[in-house]
Amino acid sequence: MAKAVHTIPITQIILDEEIYPRSGIYPKRVSMFAENIRDGFKIDPIEVQIHPEYGDKYRIL
Repeated sequence: MAKAVHTIPITQIILDEEIYPRSGIYPKRVSMFAENIRDGFKIDPIEVQIHPEYGDKYRIL
């Protein structure tokens, strides 16, 4: 079964460090993604779920 794609305001997305820990932001990698987006490269949608503690927010899976 295909998953539905919805547009969610970024203000409603919370990065849950327990699910998706980040040790840091890598400027070179961010630049690479930015360049790809500028060049029209399509990036797969992210997968989210309703945050169990904040019902009006989503967390990245």
